[in-house]
Amino acid sequence: MAQLYGSRHFRVRNSRGNEVKKGELLVSAVDSPIGTWMDLDSTQVTYATVANGNSLGVLTQNVTTNGMTFAERELGRVPDTVPSGKAVTLLHFGVGAEIEIEAPDSSAYDAASTKSAPVLMVTTGTGALSASTAKGTKCSYKNGRMYVAQSGDHAEWEVQNAALTPKVDAAYIRIQFRRIEGNDVA
Repeated sequence: MAQLYGSRHFRVRNSRGNEVKKGELLVSAVDSPIGTWMDLDSTQVTYATVANGNSLGVLTQNVTTNGMTFAERELGRVPDTVPSGKAVTLLHFGVGAEIEIEAPDSSAYDAASTKSAPVLMVTTGTGALSASTAKGTKCSYKNGRMYVAQSGDHAEWEVQNAALTPKVDAAYIRIQFRRIEGNDVA
């Protein structure tokens, strides 16, 4: 179960070898960490925007206002951060892929999400995921975060195990998801 790529908060468990890189798109959203779900912008076809109900793929790099800091560049870190307005590659997973997401408990869909403190799941309010979310629960995207699919959403993932042991912080929740054939929720 080698890690394909990810971060401490977003990990690919098994890609089934069918992940697809989705072009080079510009991202104008700032403070969008690795693991944020993106879709095509409805007004600018070369831009990606945070996903709501449908997704083209997930960010493979952090997007911040200025990109990597001077200290990060000087330390020779792998360039995992790009400035807003620069091109990034989105990763789209095929059916059967499995991912894990870890996020703070009690995070709303509009909670601040940054490279150092990513919020990649909705864990409070409408569509909240929790450690007791049932296996097979269909999931979609709200503001670039995974959440329980609501009426009118396009569900592309289902919960496999909502009670994984958190690795980043004991107060967080960690959930395993599996990619399914997408379908609209009635």
